Amino acid sequence: LIGHGPLSHVWYNFSEHVFNDIAHWTAWWSVFPKVALDQGMAAPIWNNTYILLIGLMKRDSLETIFSDVKRTTIPLIISGLKLWPFVHLITYGLIPLENRLLWVDMVE
Repeated sequence: LIGHGPLSHVWYNFSEHVFNDIAHWTAWWSVFPKVALDQGMAAPIWNNTYILLIGLMKRDSLETIFSDVKRTTIPLIISGLKLWPFVHLITYGLIPLENRLLWVDMVE
């Protein structure tokens, strides 16, 4: 609620704006660069934001939080690549913008 919802809302609106209004990529194949950008740019930000927020709620020191970020970033990305590219083919290919956050929350 604190991190994922607002971050996802901004991300989905931003990516739609970039692909539709700036790049004018609205064809069926535009789902593939959307998924690639999502996994390459947004996923690490989401993962590290989650780790940061969990650490802050546990009142961990910043040193501990950043150690956790360094230790878990790559394994989380690799693990996420087993599920999220397929999910986001549906997210960006079939789900309307206003329902994407709900869809992703249902998958989580």
